[in-house]
Amino acid sequence: MRKYYFFLKSNLAASLEYRGNLLIWLLIEFITLTSVVFLWQAAFRTNQLVGTYDLQKMLSYYLLVPFVGAFTSIYISDHLPRRIKDGEISKDLMQPYSLAFVSLINQFSIKITHLSIKLPIYAVVAAVFYHVFSVKFNVYFILLALLTCVFSYILHFSIDYALCLLAFWFDDAWSLSHLKMLTLLILGGVSFPLDLVPKAMQAVFIYSPFRFIYYFPIKVAQGAISFELYFSELLALLAWTVGFLLLGRILWRFGVRKYAAYGN
Repeated sequence: MRKYYFFLKSNLAASLEYRGNLLIWLLIEFITLTSVVFLWQAAFRTNQLVGTYDLQKMLSYYLLVPFVGAFTSIYISDHLPRRIKDGEISKDLMQPYSLAFVSLINQFSIKITHLSIKLPIYAVVAAVFYHVFSVKFNVYFILLALLTCVFSYILHFSIDYALCLLAFWFDDAWSLSHLKMLTLLILGGVSFPLDLVPKAMQAVFIYSPFRFIYYFPIKVAQGAISFELYFSELLALLAWTVGFLLLGRILWRFGVRKYAAYGN
């Protein structure tokens, strides 16, 4: 375990060097959030409800999107496919550690840095929403959502890691990270609440694993999930996680053989 502690410590130090980039992304998030606020304020001038949402509930949803994303986001597919194609993982194959676990530690170290900067800012923004828009949150549901985010984070990691391993077969696997981001925007509930989708299309969203990364934790934080439904959904989340972890293991086993065969 000492070697993994070394990776955590070194990656934590490295992640602190990119604070400026993080602040720029935070600025983009809050510009987007401000635009959403103006949009829904205009929509609710002529409507009391949109689906089951009033203005406060809708704004709380969009406020929770960056908050949940701060815990569940993963960015392995931004760089690992390129390392595979460039042959940089050759040195990893010769070391006594798991590339998957090292990748998880790397992401975890980045997560610690990001949360240390983001959470105080989100607390201020939440206070503004409370006083200006009367958006309120229940502490109990927020804590339950944070627990859910742990499982959602592992699911997102298993999806992203399996996606990265397609680089053993596809030359442009790195671009799949953009496809994943687009999928999260639509099927993950980032762009809109999934329960606003027309009933004829709901099956596509309900049976997608991506809804567990944003939409499900957000609904938990809003207190919109009953205990019975919560546990059944949590079991589905865990089943998807196990499935993608097994898929990643299979892709790794066959991918390494192909990688060694071509001598990358």
